[in-house]
Amino acid sequence: MITEDKRVARRVPIEAPMSYNHPDNNETHQATTLNISNSGLLFACQEALKTGSLLEVNVQPGSSITPPLDAVIEIVHSRLAGDSNSNGGDQYHVGSMIKQIK
Repeated sequence: MITEDKRVARRVPIEAPMSYNHPDNNETHQATTLNISNSGLLFACQEALKTGSLLEVNVQPGSSITPPLDAVIEIVHSRLAGDSNSNGGDQYHVGSMIKQIK
C-alpha cells in the first residue's frame, strides 16, 4: 500500500532537547526534537501521547543564532518507535502541529 505524504511544509532535521507539559498540570517531561517545520514538529519521548492533546513545549536548539521555541502544540500522532531509550524503556515518535507560538 502506498501512502501519500500530505505535508506541505518542508521538514528540517534537528536533534535538540525539549521539554513539554500538559497545560492543566505542572509536571515537565523531557524529549528530543527530531525535525521541525513552520507548522509542526516531530519529537521522541518516553510516553504515548493522546491524539488531539494540547501541550506546552520549549525547544532549545543549542545555537546562539537560533532562539528557543516556546509554543502550544496539538498531537497529530504518537507511534511506538522501533528503538528504546538509553534507560531501556520504550520510545515514541510524536508528530504535532504548532497551534500557537508564545
